[in-house]
Amino acid sequence: MDVLTSLINYGIGTRAKNHPDGLAPWKGISLFLGSLTIVLSVITYFVFGTPREARWLTAEEKRIAQARVVKSQTGSDIEKRPWKWDQVATTFRDPQTYFLFFLVIINSIPNGGTTSFGNLVYVSFGFTALDTIVKGKIPQQLLSIVWFLVAGYITLKKPGLRFYIMMFSVIPAFAGMLALALLPHDGMLWTRWGCYFITIIGNVAGPLIWTLVPSNIAGRTKKSVTGTVLFIAYCTGNCIGAQVFRAQDAPRYIPAIIVCSTMYGLEFVVMVAWRYYYVWQNARRDRLVAAMGMTPEESLHQGSLNAESDMTDVENVHFRYSY
Repeated sequence: MDVLTSLINYGIGTRAKNHPDGLAPWKGISLFLGSLTIVLSVITYFVFGTPREARWLTAEEKRIAQARVVKSQTGSDIEKRPWKWDQVATTFRDPQTYFLFFLVIINSIPNGGTTSFGNLVYVSFGFTALDTIVKGKIPQQLLSIVWFLVAGYITLKKPGLRFYIMMFSVIPAFAGMLALALLPHDGMLWTRWGCYFITIIGNVAGPLIWTLVPSNIAGRTKKSVTGTVLFIAYCTGNCIGAQVFRAQDAPRYIPAIIVCSTMYGLEFVVMVAWRYYYVWQNARRDRLVAAMGMTPEESLHQGSLNAESDMTDVENVHFRYSY
C-alpha cells in the first residue's frame, strides 16, 4: 500500500509541477490520502470484529475461531461481556501495561519524525522533492515489505522468536541513524543513503509490539483498557516525533537524527527487560502449578475454563505469556 500511494503521490506531484496553475500538490495529496482513509475506515468498520461479530464467517468458522481464543486462554467470545471495573484496576497494576505504554511511545517517536519529515533527510542528500519518492521512499518501502514478510514467516513458524526479531530489527535502525549523524555532510552520498535506507527495518518492531496485546492480555475489559492506553501512547509518541525535526536544524537535522537513534537504542533495552519479565513470570507460574500437583494437561484445561469465565492473565495462574 505504501509503495502504491507513493507512486500516486509522485504522479500528483509531477502533474502539479507541469501545471503550476492547477491544484497545489499538497492539496492533491491530502485529498487523495484523506479519501483513501475514509474509504478504508468504512470497510474496516463493517468487515472486522470479534469472531462472534464477523459477518463473513459461517457458523462453523465462528465456533472454530472462538475455540482458538479459548485455547489461547485470552478470553471467550461466546457472549458479550459486561464492563468490569476490577479489570480496569488490574490493568494499571500490571507491569505489562507500562512496558507496552513506554515501548510504544519510544517506538513512535522516530516513526512520527520520519513519517512526517523523512523526505527532508533525502533532500539533505541533494535529491529533489520528487526524487525523494523514487530514490528514497519507494526503495525503503520495498525493503520494509520484504522484511515484514520474513519476520512474519519466522514468527509464524517459531512464535518464541518474536522478541528476538523485534530486537534484531532495531539494531540496523539504531546503527543507520547514528552513522547518519556522524558522517560528513559533503560527499559519501550513497553511503548516507544506505545508512538511512536500512533504518526502515526498525519499523517491524511496532506491529510486533501490538501483537503482544491479543497474545498476552486476557479479560475483555482489560484488553479494551490496554488498547486505549496503547492508542494514547502511539499518538503521544508520533506527536513528539514530529516536533524533533526543527527548521533551525536544517538541512541535516542532526539533533533529530540523534533523538531517533537514541530511541532505537532505548527500545532495545526495554525489549530485553520486558522479555526477561515474561520468562520470570512463566517460570514462577510453573512452580506454582507444580506445587498444586497438577499435570500440564490439567493446568491447560483449567486455564481454558478460567479464560471462559473472563479471568485476566494476572489472575489466571495457568496462563503462560508468549514471547
